Amino acid sequence: MNMSMNMNLKLSARQELRLKLEERLEQKLKIQIKQVITLQQYLAQEDIIQSLMQYADDHNIWVEFKKSGFQFNYANIPYIMAKPIADITGPGFAHCHYNPFQGKTMGDWTLFVVSDIPGKELSKPLIQGIDSSWSLADFVAIHERGEELSLGNHFFASKLEFAYVQSAKKMNQYVQFIDGHYPTKFIDLTQQVDFPILPEELLSMLAKQGKKNVQELDISEKLMDNYPLPTVVLKKMYSYDNITQAVDKFIKDFVGQTQKILYDEKIRTPNITPERVAEIINDMYRVTLTSIPQEGIRVISRNKINETLITCHKDLNYESMRLCERSISMIDSLDEAYRLALEGKKLVTANLTVEDDIIRSDQDINSHSRAIITSEQKYNV
Repeated sequence: MNMSMNMNLKLSARQELRLKLEERLEQKLKIQIKQVITLQQYLAQEDIIQSLMQYADDHNIWVEFKKSGFQFNYANIPYIMAKPIADITGPGFAHCHYNPFQGKTMGDWTLFVVSDIPGKELSKPLIQGIDSSWSLADFVAIHERGEELSLGNHFFASKLEFAYVQSAKKMNQYVQFIDGHYPTKFIDLTQQVDFPILPEELLSMLAKQGKKNVQELDISEKLMDNYPLPTVVLKKMYSYDNITQAVDKFIKDFVGQTQKILYDEKIRTPNITPERVAEIINDMYRVTLTSIPQEGIRVISRNKINETLITCHKDLNYESMRLCERSISMIDSLDEAYRLALEGKKLVTANLTVEDDIIRSDQDINSHSRAIITSEQKYNV
């Protein structure tokens, strides 16, 4: 009797925890991150995609995926070829074509899986020697299929991916792999952000076309209904989301602190130079970033923090223009900025004008002339 009561209490506690986590998820998803890409930027990306497709054709590395009602092809591209994209997206990416090429028409999709990223290989079976029918590459591929089915909805694709993993009964192993190599995937599940980002022109065309692959969409919806996000995933989502919120506030506070230092410096030095303004911002920015533990950097949302850094850049640029009528350039991509900060390299520079160069040149000449006169006076004495 007591054992039964204990079991019921434990189940009740788990259900209560899950309900709370799901409620928080619903609230989070009301906040949508808006990312934009221009058609010109997208077409530049298509040039890389075209070369990868040609490589896949030349080396016959197309893979047919045919499991659980899903049927599609993807290119199993080596990391050395996919590096420019894989370093940003991870082991898989999907592309919706704008320009027709290689038998593709506008709106067609091509999927890629990178199985040999150093230290993060996907080609080995998930459990060596026990079950060779499933590999990590399968779960990456199904995510990219989800991108295609949902027209670039990264949240939908991630939910489908984890539902598929659960249906294969590989959740514990997969969560360990993701947490070790791609922990920001858990944060992706707390944000409604379309990724890959599609230009407005392409989105309009896709909307007119309507949904394709209706049968697989139906399979996906049923799979996600049958296998909702498990508690182990929900816990990591909110743990890493809390860290993201703390880091986000810490970075936002850096702007206010920097503005105060600049204000005090302006009082002491009314004719503050653009270089001095950039130097103060740079020093504060570097100290802020290097104060964030690497474990925190590892798990936080890139989308959220990069969005904040862009806003910080705008605010501090406005401050620079107000103080010395010169703008600044600032590294506002988290991964690049954090790496440069740890290396002690410059993160912020002043955008000087031709007039500044002339003034500096005149100052150098005057300084040199004064030095010569002083020297001559010394020897005349």
